[in-house]
Amino acid sequence: MVQAYDVFVTQYCRGVSVDGRPLEMNWRLCIRMGQSQEVAIGRTYEFVGSPGRFALQVQDSSPYAACHLWRGSLHVGSIPADRLAAVDEIIEGIMTRQDGIKAQWVLHHWIFAVVGKLHLNGYRIMQVISLAELEDKMRLVFKDWEKGYR
Repeated sequence: MVQAYDVFVTQYCRGVSVDGRPLEMNWRLCIRMGQSQEVAIGRTYEFVGSPGRFALQVQDSSPYAACHLWRGSLHVGSIPADRLAAVDEIIEGIMTRQDGIKAQWVLHHWIFAVVGKLHLNGYRIMQVISLAELEDKMRLVFKDWEKGYR
């Protein structure tokens, strides 16, 4: 039987804006590949930059839930370990889209697109119908984090 890795959408606090309003949470896609000293580690995919100028940052062996800015993770499914390279290609393909929408997207759009594309490509990833649905799920994750559920 092929080993499978759990996949999460993980969120991080970005602080507050100059006028004191909380900034939108930063999201990353995280693939848990193991543990090190009781801390989950894995490959993380983060879209950095600003609308129209995004870049993909991939980190291996990242302790994604140990960061003090971490505000919870949503388990979205799993992928076979032997398909990790194909997942990388799917994610990189989303980054290289050359349509007019790209310049208007925010970071949450990228994660929503990745989750949807992985689901459509037959991976055991939850089907999320809309960005609003995913944002609702992430708000619930944050509420659980505030209550101390880790």
